[in-house]
Amino acid sequence: MIVASDLLFSTLSGKNKVNPRFGDGPHRPSQAGLLSRGKVILGFTDYHSHILPALDDGSNDVLESLRMASILAEAGFSTVHCTPHRLVGAFEATPAQVVEQVATLQRSVDAADIPLQLLPGMEYYLDEFLMFNLQSPLPLGNSGLLLIEAPLQAIPPSLVHSLRQVRATGVTPLIAHPERCQVFFIPEGKGPATPRLSLRQALGGLLPGSGPRPAAVQPNTPLLDRLREMGCRFQADIASFSGGFGVEVQRRAMALLKMGVYTQLGSDAHRAKGLAETLRRGLLAIEEAAGKEALELLLK
Repeated sequence: MIVASDLLFSTLSGKNKVNPRFGDGPHRPSQAGLLSRGKVILGFTDYHSHILPALDDGSNDVLESLRMASILAEAGFSTVHCTPHRLVGAFEATPAQVVEQVATLQRSVDAADIPLQLLPGMEYYLDEFLMFNLQSPLPLGNSGLLLIEAPLQAIPPSLVHSLRQVRATGVTPLIAHPERCQVFFIPEGKGPATPRLSLRQALGGLLPGSGPRPAAVQPNTPLLDRLREMGCRFQADIASFSGGFGVEVQRRAMALLKMGVYTQLGSDAHRAKGLAETLRRGLLAIEEAAGKEALELLLK
């Protein structure tokens, strides 16, 4: 079976250009291109979003969520996984609360005639509480994928050990935005290059354009290979390719893309403001680097 990472590796020289439609505004191209074949609009899947209102640092209210939903639908997405943070001491929504909020927001989305399916999930922080949280995990819809964010101070041996424990529970770890995680760019045998941060400082790095900037760009290939052999998958933030998290993260994202590491994409959307332009620029950058077919696979 051909997976997204295989096709990415084989289509890096593809010349087809994506030309997404992002609603009204100065950046609205024609529908010809990736998002449409004739009059049939392709349905993309967003594997990471903070669209649920008032559960974490994402959407503040239902109106904000509906604006986000409208932008995502206009960008070609038909399915969005709702993945609020699960971080003990900061964001502690339960799986039951998330499922209930998804159903509530879906009714509002339907009433607004926005063609978008919402599915429940969570973004689990890989800390000492993770295995406790996984006593009743909430994977992404029916995919069996569990979205996991690596901590800022992780080191390769502890990361491998923790993800092996997660794998043993029967779910498949989907590692969120590895391009933003220092551990995937630490040379073998070395510790983290960033200082230990307080919870407040750590939370400051969750939003685009904020938080500490990484220095190393060369991926830790042995670590990535070990995790892929374990069955882990990797989700890139679309904003990383548009420079939303800085130049270094953008370079890292391109390096991992060209290695064929990524298997899924996510908007990681927290707000409606700037979202349409971020998606437009990010998707164009991915298509230019990897080709149209590879981008389509990452969005399925």
